Amino acid sequence: MTRSLALFLISLTMATSLVVAEEPSGNIEDLLGQGKRAIEHDDYTKAGDCLSRILQLSGNKSSDPRVTAFGSVVLAYGTWQQHPDQVSLAQKNLESAITQDPAWAYPYYFLARILSYSNSLDQAVPFTEKALIIDPALAKAEDFAFLSIMYNRRQEHDRAVRMAQQGTERFPTDPMGHLALAEAFLSGKDPLMGFYELQYAVFLGGSGNPAFLKAKQDLKELIAQYRNEPGRQQQPELFACLEAFRLQSESRFSESILLFQQALSLRATPHPLVHLFLGEAYLQDNQLEAGIRELKLVAAAITWFAPSYAELGDAYEMLKDYESAKGWWNRSIVVDPINWKSQQAKASVERLAKKSKAL
Repeated sequence: MTRSLALFLISLTMATSLVVAEEPSGNIEDLLGQGKRAIEHDDYTKAGDCLSRILQLSGNKSSDPRVTAFGSVVLAYGTWQQHPDQVSLAQKNLESAITQDPAWAYPYYFLARILSYSNSLDQAVPFTEKALIIDPALAKAEDFAFLSIMYNRRQEHDRAVRMAQQGTERFPTDPMGHLALAEAFLSGKDPLMGFYELQYAVFLGGSGNPAFLKAKQDLKELIAQYRNEPGRQQQPELFACLEAFRLQSESRFSESILLFQQALSLRATPHPLVHLFLGEAYLQDNQLEAGIRELKLVAAAITWFAPSYAELGDAYEMLKDYESAKGWWNRSIVVDPINWKSQQAKASVERLAKKSKAL
């Protein structure tokens, strides 16, 4: 790595942050470890600082291939930021990093991601697979979803389901992971589980999120296919839920409650989301205690699912139990602060605080 390239790179990374960080310290081995950890957590400013310090200590002549690999990755980031349309420049640096330090998983992940972003999807697959073998802890939700989608396109539906399930287990609040799992289930002829995963994508994504929009589109296709008499015969649980949603949209809440109860009765261990649907129907029918009971079942079964906590807060506010409402809203905010329901919960907590101050 030349001095000019290193300085160019550092200037790029420093420009991405207004925070003046303390200069990293330690020997070359320590700095290399700090720099790798920084880049693995998307802190390219610190990574650039570590690289600069390593070059100072080594007199710009480090012979350690791991240092060369680290520098190539940081340079690839600068190239990618400055010239996102010139993938080959970043790709060349990342391939060099892989050659110099093949045991470091991050260059494989990085290369796979920029290839997928540039629509070189088939090229990205082996790099993602290799990265997951070397160090699965560095994977992001998008890596599991990407492989699942690609396996599904290849008609490897069981493999797609397994990969997406790994992703949703690691990153349960990511809507795209649930969408990928839904697509795998639907392609593998399991429309019921596909339906529930689509519902997760809707609740976790929120209006405007790409996963939300695609899930809504897929749900329309499920309605067209299964909300009919053949659907009632082939998929009774799915039919009951879809028909109950229709009745809800027509404000026929007592009838929708009966259908959700029917869906619950079809399995010894019902899917937790049916309790959510039933709880919402009870609340719409002004059966608040019954709605709270169902929502608490959801909160107990899916501890990472913020919407159930947020809706419990709403239900308790309807009961005028404001302390309980605030408690459930706060749990939603803690569990998944970026969820759209949690954002609504945060606004509700602030609204209650202003109201109490005004009294």
